[in-house]
Amino acid sequence: MEPEGSRSVSGAVPDEAYLTELANEMRAGIADAEAELRGILYPGVCFLLQRRGARDVEGKARRVLGEAMRRIQEDNSLNGNNLASTVRRVLQQIVSEAPNGTGTAGKSDLPSVEAARKVLEALSPVERDALRRCYILGEPSETILDNLRLTYEEFRAIRLRARTEFSTNTDHENVA
Repeated sequence: MEPEGSRSVSGAVPDEAYLTELANEMRAGIADAEAELRGILYPGVCFLLQRRGARDVEGKARRVLGEAMRRIQEDNSLNGNNLASTVRRVLQQIVSEAPNGTGTAGKSDLPSVEAARKVLEALSPVERDALRRCYILGEPSETILDNLRLTYEEFRAIRLRARTEFSTNTDHENVA
């Protein structure tokens, strides 16, 4: 069996219907479905963990995916539409756990939180809503564009500006 970390990412991103099919097959006990779903999610989970500065990325990725698979088994409402946001919530819970298991973020996380707060305060309500829908709710880009009446270029510019400002604020605080 191939280790999870050595899987390659296919060029095509699975659509919601395919993810829903995999979740349903997994609930039906088809072992290959869980392996396929883990293979799809693993690279993204590792990437997010690395971006958040997590230690033991592979161990945390296994924990995130294990919990996500458990939730899929227990909750029939989880499907391709809300699967990514569920995985992100599980990841956030695991990343924010303190080493003693209290579930609270450590003091080292405070500069990043403050930097994010500053970035969000500088944005317009539409820009904040676009980022919330994208990163917190996990809505597809097309839905965000339609609901907020944005073009793809405007949406991309909002995300790029927020990332740049956040990076600038966290780099500045790390130097100070």
